[in-house]
Amino acid sequence: MAANWEIVAGRLRAEMPERVGRVEREARARHLRYRSYLAYEAGDFAASRTLLVQAFAAMSPQLLADRRTWITTPAVLGSLLPESLHRRLAGMVKGVRSRLSAKPPARGACIL
Repeated sequence: MAANWEIVAGRLRAEMPERVGRVEREARARHLRYRSYLAYEAGDFAASRTLLVQAFAAMSPQLLADRRTWITTPAVLGSLLPESLHRRLAGMVKGVRSRLSAKPPARGACIL
């Protein structure tokens, strides 16, 4: 995935250097954060932490304003905790997230 992203970024940079220059830093930071999330979900916590550090190193101010950063960062940092505590916390967070993301009933719908 990383190699393909670099290939596409390189091609775009060659075709539209000014446009790519304006957004490349932010795009790279967001891509690294996404890969960090994927590594975390796959259970590769060391890679997840490394990728998240790289995302912050490639930092754009927009990365801090993105809600996904505020979800991914604590999860990744939680992987530094003892495994049993990390697993318990991750389970609690997933439960809360699933309840928060559940759609409320449509207006006027019967909820019984």
